[in-house]
Amino acid sequence: MDALKENRGQAAVTDALYFLLIVTSISVFLFSFSNGYGNTVSAQIVQNYNSDFATDALKTILYSSTPRNPDSSIYGLSSEVEIDQLLAYVKEDYADKRYLTEKTMLILAQDINSIMAPLGDNFDYIFYLSVPRDQEDVRQKFIFIFFHKTNFENIGTGRFPNFVADDPPRTDLLCSIGENADFGTINNSLKDLIIRVGDTAQASAKITMVAEDEITFRPFETQADLVLWDATEVGSVPYFKSSEWCCIEAGIEHFDSSACR
Repeated sequence: MDALKENRGQAAVTDALYFLLIVTSISVFLFSFSNGYGNTVSAQIVQNYNSDFATDALKTILYSSTPRNPDSSIYGLSSEVEIDQLLAYVKEDYADKRYLTEKTMLILAQDINSIMAPLGDNFDYIFYLSVPRDQEDVRQKFIFIFFHKTNFENIGTGRFPNFVADDPPRTDLLCSIGENADFGTINNSLKDLIIRVGDTAQASAKITMVAEDEITFRPFETQADLVLWDATEVGSVPYFKSSEWCCIEAGIEHFDSSACR
């Protein structure tokens, strides 16, 4: 009788241990699932916000206004100042010469910088206009590239040795200036850059531009792209200073792009 009671007691303890093991396993699984689900939802919300911002920012860039006289200010306008869409100004300038003049590039860069200012301290981004494919009398190329990048310095100590540099913390670059810029080289470099920086938010828009020939103006398709990402140290990226990219700092009021043409 005592042996039977002892066996029953052992069976009850074993059943309790199995039940406790099952409950613990389910609890751990539910905790891991809820924690992972929460992180996934949070990351998705941030990604959706960034994507929405990129889309809205691109629309704002393409539909913003500027004085027809680039030396005038859009603020405190007098009745003599003529205002037009910035995109129309860009189209006219390109149609005349088949490239953008220095003044137009600087105006476009300043407009982009102002629109992206709410995220400019925490995000790096690149905006570019391109002819994505060869068309009649217009070859595949980049018309304009504006690159906003954070400068990091390596102090060589600690778990995270890279910090934002004090002077200057960020640099704005105008790249792919002139006819000597090679589309294939720059396009591959852009793909490499996007792989390096990780998650990105991207927006694109099709634009019809025109180029002047001997008889008339010929329309052709271009594409505007905006790509933004968390400010990231991308390591050694030598192609930003190569002759193919021909990057020049956009913070100066005048630059000499003749070497790139």
